[in-house]
Amino acid sequence: MAESFSSSILPNGFVLGFAYILPFVELLLGILLISGIAMRKTTIAGTCLICILIFGSSIQENWSAISIQMFYGLYLSILYLFAEHNGYSITNNQKTI
Repeated sequence: MAESFSSSILPNGFVLGFAYILPFVELLLGILLISGIAMRKTTIAGTCLICILIFGSSIQENWSAISIQMFYGLYLSILYLFAEHNGYSITNNQKTI
């Protein structure tokens, strides 16, 4: 990943640090999304991460990756809109009568 950004305006140290942190952030967000913990905050964090990835892909002019990332952003936005209707999450706040 760092080699692909070598000709971009981003500093190599920044790209390398981000490349080391990215898998752990993606894993954490994935676990939180699957378990349903703090759905709104998790989807906001995921959307922010997707925006950062779209920015990086735009610098590289990798248009095929941008289209896939925009689909992920759309999916996370839909999850955000319907987070209150998630009946299968661990933190289900719906009251039963």
